Amino acid sequence: MQFIILLEIAILLTSGFLYGHGINYRITSGKGVVIEASYDDGEPMAYSEVKIYPPDEEEIFQQGIMDRNGKFIFFPDTRGEWKIIVNDGMGHGFIKKIKITEKYQLKEKAYSIPVYQKIVSGVGIIGLIFTIIYILLTRKKGENAHS
Repeated sequence: MQFIILLEIAILLTSGFLYGHGINYRITSGKGVVIEASYDDGEPMAYSEVKIYPPDEEEIFQQGIMDRNGKFIFFPDTRGEWKIIVNDGMGHGFIKKIKITEKYQLKEKAYSIPVYQKIVSGVGIIGLIFTIIYILLTRKKGENAHS
């Protein structure tokens, strides 16, 4: 039974469960780093708060809000791993770390969690809940039988 619980936890952790739900985002680079974000229904995350942190620093490099189309652009001035935080103020958002290369470009584009991972997360959560309920009920029955 402990194996099942550990398996459920592993599924949750490897399927991107810790990311925000209901968000699609894309981070690309051109003349600057462009962040685009929308809800699952396609509506842009208009006017959501954005915070950009440079490599190895706790102080904010840039802060602002997305435009009405759910877009935000910034121009990194150093190489390394940058942290992006987007929050709509209503419980939706994401945190993403990106790597900037020598020409101040993204090492690779970043995208939100694929739908299949969201489905696996949901199944994992439901399975974990039912496993815990099953364990609690069988323990309770075992205690009643010994009384």
